Amino acid sequence: LVAAPLVMIVTEAIGMTWAARSPIRPIFRFSGVGHIAGFGGVMTVTQLFWFVQSQADVMIAGRVLDAHMLGVYTTGLFLAQLLASKFVPPINEVAYAAYSRQQVDGQNGAGAAALLATIRLVMLVALPAYAGMAVVAPVLVPVLLGDQWVEIVPLLPILSAAMAMMTLQILFAPATNARGVPGMALKIAMLGSVVMPCAFLIGSQWGVIGFAWGWVGGMGVLTAATVRFSGGLLGLRIGGLMRAIAPPLAAALAMAAGVAGLMALLPPDLMPLLALMLAVPLGVMLYGAALHLIAPSRLAEALHFVRHRGDVEPAPATTA
Repeated sequence: LVAAPLVMIVTEAIGMTWAARSPIRPIFRFSGVGHIAGFGGVMTVTQLFWFVQSQADVMIAGRVLDAHMLGVYTTGLFLAQLLASKFVPPINEVAYAAYSRQQVDGQNGAGAAALLATIRLVMLVALPAYAGMAVVAPVLVPVLLGDQWVEIVPLLPILSAAMAMMTLQILFAPATNARGVPGMALKIAMLGSVVMPCAFLIGSQWGVIGFAWGWVGGMGVLTAATVRFSGGLLGLRIGGLMRAIAPPLAAALAMAAGVAGLMALLPPDLMPLLALMLAVPLGVMLYGAALHLIAPSRLAEALHFVRHRGDVEPAPATTA
């Protein structure tokens, strides 16, 4: 169990060195690496507090919910967190490298603009995804998980709102870390390790729905604190952040309203898969049309990003 990952890491290191054509001889002297060790130590402690904040709900729910409802809650949470846990982390890794490159090049003032560019592109996808999940939950759950999990349906709209805030909140840490201030992410994680458990303790009085609302309340406080402190460090203006989020949010809400109207018109006995096959294309078309009317520049920016494989200059923060 220990040898297998060690062999994998050594093999990967040799392969990367060979592919980069940079045969650097390893040196096992630790002089001058104190700042690196300090940075890594802060990042490790940050992850510890993040673990507390993100797992506190399950620890508390395990004491107040029965096995069945705990399974319903954790399965619904897993479904709601798919985008934030699988889609955003790879983007953050790439964004961290880009932010660090700007820092090395002396572009300290570009941090806010680069972060806003990341927020615009991520929320362009995340907001309609969460809005769509909330609206089509009655047919999405039976299709993905089966009819035995229909108790998840009322949780998804609430958790989708919380995960939309979490998606925004976790975009800030790479920018502040690249700025050379990992302590800011640590402070936010420490705050989250207090706020989120308190929110879940309060919500636990109302059962599984209370835990979902605990996510909304706790993440709302944590996101506001992140914008205030991390955004302030980067020179991010609230107006610029609102202009980055408002167009996809408005388009996503318009799309959700249209899809909800369709869902209300469909026959109750229609197969969930057929209903989902009707709702998803309609949602895509409505979102695209609404975004084109509200902020056509966002679609152009996204297409430019895709065509150039991410080699795109951040648009000004004032762009709608």
